[in-house]
Amino acid sequence: MNPLIFQILFLTVRAFHPNFLFIPVSQVLAQTMLETGRFTSKVCLENKNLFGMKMPGQRKTKALGTKNNHAYYNSYLDSVIDYFLWLDYFKLTTLEKYNNRIATNYATDTKYVSKIVAFEKQLKAQGVLINPSIFFTIIITCFFFIFKLNNHAIR
Repeated sequence: MNPLIFQILFLTVRAFHPNFLFIPVSQVLAQTMLETGRFTSKVCLENKNLFGMKMPGQRKTKALGTKNNHAYYNSYLDSVIDYFLWLDYFKLTTLEKYNNRIATNYATDTKYVSKIVAFEKQLKAQGVLINPSIFFTIIITCFFFIFKLNNHAIR
């Protein structure tokens, strides 16, 4: 996993969840990189768990079970989908609700949100972030050309 692939996965899944378009990919990337030690932690690599999620007790989940004291997934994509299931379960439909949940119920570190914000600034300064508008323009253009190629090949 790397920052570019993560952003592509996140933006793709987010496109199917319009209630959560307000969540900045930069903030979630910063959170994920903090959770996983820049995608190098045992939980990230062995569990394909990008968010440090535990196995939920009641909500829907893509997790297969518990390993290394955390939920584990079949793929990184399933981990991202599960994050959106978590958002939906807790009805985190505004940035304020989202940030409040992250600050009060997500991590044990009382400075967790300020660490995310600082790391997000670093990522922006490093030019690591994808512009979502450009990303979707590229995706739509690719689909258009694939459709045109397939349509042309059928004739």
